[in-house]
Amino acid sequence: MHPVIAAGLAKIIAAITEMNAAFPHRKFTMDGRLVGDIGEIVAELEYDLTADKVSRSVHDAVTSDGRHVQVKAGFGETLTFGKVPEYYLGLKLFPDGSHREIYNGPGHIIYEHFKKTRQNFGENLQSVSQATLMRLSETVPDDQRIKKRFALCDKRIDLRGGGYFTAAQLVEHILATGRNYITQGQQVCNLEQHTKPNSLDVWLRKLAANPNTKQADSVVIGHLLETGAFQYGPVTCPDSGHSVKGLRLTSEQSVGDR
Repeated sequence: MHPVIAAGLAKIIAAITEMNAAFPHRKFTMDGRLVGDIGEIVAELEYDLTADKVSRSVHDAVTSDGRHVQVKAGFGETLTFGKVPEYYLGLKLFPDGSHREIYNGPGHIIYEHFKKTRQNFGENLQSVSQATLMRLSETVPDDQRIKKRFALCDKRIDLRGGGYFTAAQLVEHILATGRNYITQGQQVCNLEQHTKPNSLDVWLRKLAANPNTKQADSVVIGHLLETGAFQYGPVTCPDSGHSVKGLRLTSEQSVGDR
């Protein structure tokens, strides 16, 4: 969940609620171009694709290996399907800024399923059940899916003296801070004596069996770099304001070095 998306949605939903209360004879909903744009941002952050800067009629993005992708997103129980895309990525959005993958794979699989029972399917924009799309997505071979940027992020990384974490947990933590990086900040001291509360070392200590042991060492940094989710280099320490070593998200584009 990206903090900017979550905060923005909260404001939009509050405004929609206020408008519905003030004008009960009209129905204000979260739909249209705004939802599509949010879906494309989420897709670009999580998947190996780049959203188009200039809109196209069928596709919205392209992967690093040249595959063209149509991104569809919605808050309801259906998604739309129009012209048959090369690849279709369907996402269900939630008001808190989180999302769920509904379909990830070639567009022709969806087309073949519906073409015999839906008139003009693949020509006109039509709504399709998310439940059906999820069942179809289960049939897609792994090599025909759009890869996630952080394919290794769910791998367990053990901590010194006991305890573990995943890179996915760290990504979520970094995004929640409103920055796109975290300082390394390793120190040889007890947790209560640590002078870098916003560092990776402190975050890891809180997950470790022994919080008074240095955790953000070169071994842990190496495991994190192997995921492809991070780059190691200079960042600005939020505790001291100095330039120090840290990890920066490789796919984060919306939040700068604050």
